[in-house]
Amino acid sequence: MKNKIISIFGPNIKEGGGKALFFNFIQYFVEKHPNKKIKVFCNKEILNELLILKVDAEYIEINNFFTHIFYLFKKIDNCLYFGNLPPLRKAKNTYLFFHNIYLTNDSSSKYNLKRRAQFFIIKIYNKFFLRNINKIFCQSDLVKKKFIKTYNITNVEIMPFYKNFPESKNNNKIYDFCYIAFAEPHKNHILILEALKILALKNIFPSIVLTVEKNKVDNYREKFRNNLINQIEFYKKKYSLNILNLGKVEIDTVETIYKQSKCIIFPSKKETFGLPLLEAQKIDIDILPINLPYVKEVINPEVTFKDNKEDCAFKMNYYIKNYYENNKNFVVLQTNKIDEILHHLLN
Repeated sequence: MKNKIISIFGPNIKEGGGKALFFNFIQYFVEKHPNKKIKVFCNKEILNELLILKVDAEYIEINNFFTHIFYLFKKIDNCLYFGNLPPLRKAKNTYLFFHNIYLTNDSSSKYNLKRRAQFFIIKIYNKFFLRNINKIFCQSDLVKKKFIKTYNITNVEIMPFYKNFPESKNNNKIYDFCYIAFAEPHKNHILILEALKILALKNIFPSIVLTVEKNKVDNYREKFRNNLINQIEFYKKKYSLNILNLGKVEIDTVETIYKQSKCIIFPSKKETFGLPLLEAQKIDIDILPINLPYVKEVINPEVTFKDNKEDCAFKMNYYIKNYYENNKNFVVLQTNKIDEILHHLLN
């Protein structure tokens, strides 16, 4: 259908993996279907970034709660809803991309009371209005099972998609490890700091790049972010750790970090998918992840570490001693299904 307008709805998408997926989907659609129309519902910050990237689309700017509710109430056909919120009314050919495991019953007590209350309210909202969606897409079997258990809805399909950085080879690596992650409790940065401390006491000083925001964030994460920044500086100075924290970085810088690093270390305790485990698969970089179920739904790694500082330190040192160029230490288990999602929207 030549005149069909595809809508992508994500005004509450702001950062992290959700933002990466949102941008990837829109850019891929525009590149693959330049003659088809796409309407993007987003907030001002995301809109400005998409305009800088010269993404050709019709934009609807949504910056406040009441405008958000207005458009959730409006019938929008052929729409993919990001941000984990279904519409208030049923329209034709609508889908929800679910990408926050904390909106299942697998919630975390590490978040503050306000954030846990937000999760609770969203779950109640979803239980009422998920029936307005034709189908829910998620990224893994683990998330699918938790979603069905939480919401008692079975029209869920596993449709992972992700950005693949271009293939590249670089034999002049600068860093031993990198960890691309914002300051969130479940990202488990402290495990890396404790492991580096153990290694430092043995006169082993691997280099690592972090991307913890240096500037204040005006939301529930600010207190945690500030504490984490202070912890990084404390460990770095006291134990002479070889840490470079670049702060918040854009996607092109992420690609550069991957190219300059030997290995992605991934200690996150909980992920809906774990995008970094996949997006760098064509770059000559290894992965050293924590030994948790979500990891093994995405990749089959040669080496993992337990969620304790001693094992993490041991495996980091093991990796450094056994690093070989051009010898990737993991196998990808997931197929990119972005074209299948587009097929649903376009037909």
